[in-house]
Amino acid sequence: MSKAIGRFLLALSQAPAPRKLFTTEEDAARWLRGFLRRAPGPSSARVARRWSASAT
Repeated sequence: MSKAIGRFLLALSQAPAPRKLFTTEEDAARWLRGFLRRAPGPSSARVARRWSASAT
C-alpha cells in the first residue's frame, strides 16, 4: 500500500531530476551508478570513487 502511495505522489509532482522508489539500498545504488556511466566527466568520476570507497 505504501509503495502505491509513493508512486502516486511521485507522479503528481514534476522534479528536475529523475527519481524512483526502491525497496533495498542495493537496488538504489545500482540505479544511481547507471547515471554515472551515462554522464562521464571529472566530477562524476570523483563521485564514483567516493561512492565505491564508502560502500565497502
